[in-house]
Amino acid sequence: MKKLFLTILVITFTTISFAQKIKIKKNEVTVDGTHILNYEKSSGYNFSIYDLNDDEIIFFKYHNNETSEYYDDDYFILQFFNEDMKIETTESGWVPISLSTKKYAQKFLGWLMKEKVMDKTGQINAEKLKRFAQKYEENITNRTIRN
Repeated sequence: MKKLFLTILVITFTTISFAQKIKIKKNEVTVDGTHILNYEKSSGYNFSIYDLNDDEIIFFKYHNNETSEYYDDDYFILQFFNEDMKIETTESGWVPISLSTKKYAQKFLGWLMKEKVMDKTGQINAEKLKRFAQKYEENITNRTIRN
């Protein structure tokens, strides 16, 4: 029993010690108290992430697929400008839609950091972004027929 308790304690401590504290306050994104990026809400759940030179680096768009009461066909468009990459995905297990846009952005940035696409200084790793796209890109626009 003592051994099990110590194992759980070590796992919990390891998980907590490696987690980044991401906050957005007054449109500043901070990680562990250091200002690394800027945030700006557009409309709805849409938002942009800017580097410290105020260059837009990521645009996040929530697309309800023109069915506001039906959520199963909703998806996200993630545009990474410096890497010229667009990802369309339905992956949303990382965050519930009921959060505020700032909380949504925090969870999104946490997801990118967990996947090692972004480091704690706000830099994008192009190779990790390619792997991220391989995992989550669903090419929704091109496979959806619109009249």
